[in-house]
Amino acid sequence: MFTGVELSKLERACQGRSFAQRRDAAVISVFRATGIRLSELAGIRYHADDTERSDLDLWQREITIRGKNGKARIVKIDYQTARTLDRYIRARARHAQAWRPQLWLGVNNRGPMTAPGGDLMELNGWTSPQMCAVTAPAPAAPALAVPTTAS
Repeated sequence: MFTGVELSKLERACQGRSFAQRRDAAVISVFRATGIRLSELAGIRYHADDTERSDLDLWQREITIRGKNGKARIVKIDYQTARTLDRYIRARARHAQAWRPQLWLGVNNRGPMTAPGGDLMELNGWTSPQMCAVTAPAPAAPALAVPTTAS
């Protein structure tokens, strides 16, 4: 779980025009706007020419999410998230694997990014365990035993 300040730091690290920066900014924006699970994020499909098979509707600012047991639900996104997704989709169109239905594609023309145990959370070159280690609060100092005087 990230605080707003930590998410802002991650967003700043993903600013830029490269494919990876646009993708990572979109991932963070979708997480921030919706609170969906990582596996749900990985399952988002995108078909540029077939809106019936695409889970994204940027005009309505909606994403169809498939949760546990494949149950579909619609989550709303704000204008900024839709804008960030649109920027990623334009960069995605130039990707060698753009024909694939999975929304999130890897860098260096690698195929789709995968959910838990995979590479989806490699944002800006950082894996999720690395991000968590950097943004985790420092462990509390051990409590010191204060001697008491008994009379």
